[in-house]
Amino acid sequence: MYKAIRTGVVIGFCLILGASGPAFAQFDEENLSVTEMTKRSATQVREMDAVIQAAFDSLEDARAEEDLQRISCINDALTAMKGLLKLAEENMLSLRESAARGDESAVQFEYIKVGIASDKFVELDAQVRSCGGPSLDGSIDGRPVIDRIFSDDLPEADPVEEFQQPEVFIERPPSASISE
Repeated sequence: MYKAIRTGVVIGFCLILGASGPAFAQFDEENLSVTEMTKRSATQVREMDAVIQAAFDSLEDARAEEDLQRISCINDALTAMKGLLKLAEENMLSLRESAARGDESAVQFEYIKVGIASDKFVELDAQVRSCGGPSLDGSIDGRPVIDRIFSDDLPEADPVEEFQQPEVFIERPPSASISE
């Protein structure tokens, strides 16, 4: 019962990621041996673990800076990363079991699932790296710092001053009436 539910969740997860067609074709074209699929999957899981460690380091930095927006952004990505890593590790164990049984189709199926998780990890890593927006270097209070460099041969006076309106004095004309 548990295995059927888990398999349904994994298949549903793959469909949600939009990897139902092209990703499977991508992995089928490689025609790798069972040993090669096992080695590549193990490498992918190790890389995912390294990426999640880097994400935790980024979270630690964001907490030290007390940047709540960045903390929230990284936590969202980490939640997905932790779930994917757990699934990838389970798939890796299933892959090894299938390899021990000599079931090449099951090995290939588990290899595909680890590959999909690895591809999604790349996206989540990019999300973690982009948390906090563009680099905060060169800004003060959200405004960019502008360095002004002037040559010695340029005038220092403000050229706009020459174009200001001259003051106009308006006097009342003398009265033209005789009665005054």
